[in-house]
Amino acid sequence: MYRKLRNFHFSIFLVFGVLAGFPALAFGGEDIHEPTEDQQNDWNRFWEEGQSHKVMVNLSGEFKSATLALVGVNVIPMTGEEILTDQTVLIEGGKFTTIGPAGEVDIPGEANVITGASGKFMIPGLTEAHSHVQFSLSQFVVYLTRGVTTVREMDGFPWMLKAKEQADSGELLIPNLYVAGHILSNRAWDFYMTQVNSGDEARQMVKEQAAMGYDFIKIHNSMPEPLFSAIFEAANGVGLDVVGHIPGEILIKDAIAVGMRTNEHFKGYIFDETLTITDQDYINATKGSDLWNAPSFANRHEHLRGKEAVVLATEENSLRLVPRWMRNSWLSQAAEEMTPLTELRQSIYPKSREIFQNLWPVTQKFFAGTDTGGYAFQVPGYALQEEVRIFESLGLTPFEALQTATINSALAMRKEAEMGTIEPGKRADFVILDDNPLEGTENLKSIWGVSVRGIWLHRDSLKGIENSLEAIFSDENVVPDISPETLETLVSEMETLKGHNFPTPDYALEEIETFLEDLGHPKLSARVAALR
Repeated sequence: MYRKLRNFHFSIFLVFGVLAGFPALAFGGEDIHEPTEDQQNDWNRFWEEGQSHKVMVNLSGEFKSATLALVGVNVIPMTGEEILTDQTVLIEGGKFTTIGPAGEVDIPGEANVITGASGKFMIPGLTEAHSHVQFSLSQFVVYLTRGVTTVREMDGFPWMLKAKEQADSGELLIPNLYVAGHILSNRAWDFYMTQVNSGDEARQMVKEQAAMGYDFIKIHNSMPEPLFSAIFEAANGVGLDVVGHIPGEILIKDAIAVGMRTNEHFKGYIFDETLTITDQDYINATKGSDLWNAPSFANRHEHLRGKEAVVLATEENSLRLVPRWMRNSWLSQAAEEMTPLTELRQSIYPKSREIFQNLWPVTQKFFAGTDTGGYAFQVPGYALQEEVRIFESLGLTPFEALQTATINSALAMRKEAEMGTIEPGKRADFVILDDNPLEGTENLKSIWGVSVRGIWLHRDSLKGIENSLEAIFSDENVVPDISPETLETLVSEMETLKGHNFPTPDYALEEIETFLEDLGHPKLSARVAALR
C-alpha cells in the first residue's frame, strides 16, 4: 500500500487561500532561491490543495443542520427488506424524529419542506469502512457527493480527531468520522505505522491511543503472538475493539478466539508473504464467529495496468475529482509494464471472491471497505459503490449487498445505535435516489440529494461541489508563480487558519517549514514552526 503515493511530501495538506479576506502581511525582504523541479511541484500541490480547502470552508459556512420534512418519499429503512411508501420523514436536531404516512405527520412551521422527494427512494447514508484521507482533504467532500456520510479512518493521526470533533459540532462539512489509532506493527514502515517491539510497549501504546480518543486499535501484517496478546489485553482493559489485519504469525481461529472485531482484505485468509490462500480450515474457524470481514474487492484497481486501469477511474468521469498531482501519478502507474509481481497481485481479487463464496454459507458478517486513499484509481465514494456492486455480482440480492455499506458497517463498528438504518433517534444521514436500489445496486448512482447530520445537500449543491473541485484540479487551472508575495500570503493564511482552528496536520507544517527554509526564507519558516 502507498507504493506510489507515500513518495510525495505530505505538505499537500497545507491550506493556501482557505478563507476570503485574509490579511496581507509585509514581506520580510529575504531572497528567494531558484526553486528546483521538485519544489515547484510541491508548490503546485500546495496551491491546489489550498483551493480545495477554501471550498470546504465555504461549504461549512453555507450548509448547516436544519429542521427538515421530506414528504411523499419511499423509505427503505434497512431494518428489513420492506419499502415504506409515501412517507413523511421529519429531521430535527440532526436526527430522525418521525417517520409516518404522508398526511398523518404534523410538520413543524420552521421545517424546510422538501416536496421534490415525493416518489423517490430514501436509504441510510453509506459508510466507507476503510479509508485513508491522508493525501488530500478534498476527498472528504467527494465522499459526500457519492452518498457516503460516514467514514472509518484506518490509520489515525491527531488532526483526524480534531476533524472528527469539528464534524460532530457542525463546524466542518465532512462525513462523520470514526478513527482507528495509528497502526501498530512489529515492522517499521516510515510514517505510516508505529513499531511495537515488546509487550510493555504494546500495552502502553494502546493506553495512549485510548486516552487520545481513538475509536479502535488497528494492527497490521506483522505481530508476533506475545505482542498480539498484549494488545488485546490492553484493548480489553480500555474497552476498545481491535481491528485491521490478522497478522501472518496468528492463526485465524486464534484471532477470533481473542476477539478480533474486523479483518480487512481477507488478511490471514490470504497469506501476505506469498499471496496464496491459507491451508487453515478457515471456513469452520469463521463459522458462527463474531468476526466481520471487509474484503476490499475494489482495491484490485491498484494492480491493473493499461487501458483498463484508466477506464476504471474515468467511466463515470470521476477522475476529474482527483488532484492533478495524484491523477498524473495514477496515469503514470497505468502505463507501467506488467511485472511478475503485479501479475501475482492481480490474483488477489479472484482469490478474494473464492474465499467470500466459501464463507457466505456460514457467515453473513461482511461489510464494505475499499482502502480508498492509498491505492491508485480509487475515487472516494465511486469505489465504495463499486464494492457494493461486486457484492451483488457474487450472488447477493441488492438488499443484502446494500446492507454491507449500511447496517452491516454499523454493526461491525458497534455503532448501530447511531447509524445504519432509518429510525427515530438515529443520526439523520441519508441518501435520496431517483431509482429503487432494491432493483439493482447500480441505482446507487442516481443520487438526488444527501443529508449528513441533518445538513441537506440537493443534487444541484452536490453538482456545485463537483464543479468547484473539477475547476481546481483541471489542467487549465493556472497556479501562480512562487514569489515573495505569494509565499508571504501562504504563511499569513496559515496563521489565520490556526486562528480558525482548521485541522492542519503537524507534519504538513513541518514540510512547509522545510520548504521555506530551503527556498531561503528562514523568517517565514520560523513563523510556520511557531504554528506547531
